[in-house]
Amino acid sequence: VLERIATRDPVHAAFVAHDHAAARAAADAADAAQKAGAPLGALHGVPMAHKDMYYQAGKLSTCGSALRRDCRPTSVATAIARMLSRPRSLGGSEGG
Repeated sequence: VLERIATRDPVHAAFVAHDHAAARAAADAADAAQKAGAPLGALHGVPMAHKDMYYQAGKLSTCGSALRRDCRPTSVATAIARMLSRPRSLGGSEGG
C-alpha cells in the first residue's frame, strides 16, 4: 500500500503528509499481536489515513488552507487519540 501511495500521490495529491515509518511500525505491531493470539479489533491491520483537520501533535495540519500551510498543533484530536489507542496502521493525513 505504501509503495502505491508513493507512486500515485505525486499525481493525485491526495495526501498532505506521509508517515511511512509510523505505518510500518503499526503494521509490525499488528502482526505481532496477531501472532501472539491477542484479541483483534474489527479494523485490525487496516491501513488508515485521516483528514488533516484532525490535529495530531507535531504533524502538519493545514485544514485545506494555504494560510495554515505550516501549522503543527501541540494537541491531539479526540478522534485521532482513540484511533491511536487501538491496533491500526495510521499512515498519513489527507488534505481538506
